[in-house]
Amino acid sequence: MPPSLRIGPYTVIALADGAGPFFSPRGEAFPDATTEQWAAADRFDPGALDADGRWRLQFRTFAIRSDQGVTLVDAGIGPADGPAASWAPVPGALPASLAAAGIEPADVDTVVLTHLHT
Repeated sequence: MPPSLRIGPYTVIALADGAGPFFSPRGEAFPDATTEQWAAADRFDPGALDADGRWRLQFRTFAIRSDQGVTLVDAGIGPADGPAASWAPVPGALPASLAAAGIEPADVDTVVLTHLHT
């Protein structure tokens, strides 16, 4: 079962939608970040760099379950064969993550896209 958090009548479930090395080093993506900022980021997300020092990203979707249904809050990465596959590390894990959380696609009544990708 994926990690979850209960908040009042809601259960928020963190679902994996994709993970893998980013297409460029994080220093190139954020050239103005300081050493201190990277150190703080590493403390906050200690798994962000893999053994080879590559920036490893986790794309998540959050399922919010209540007695009124299930809402997905999604970053819009899309399926494994979608346009974002050219840059997003290994997208398309959401169907398996939903199944692992015991959520059928028919259970989802609302999808909120935080932003869209390609």
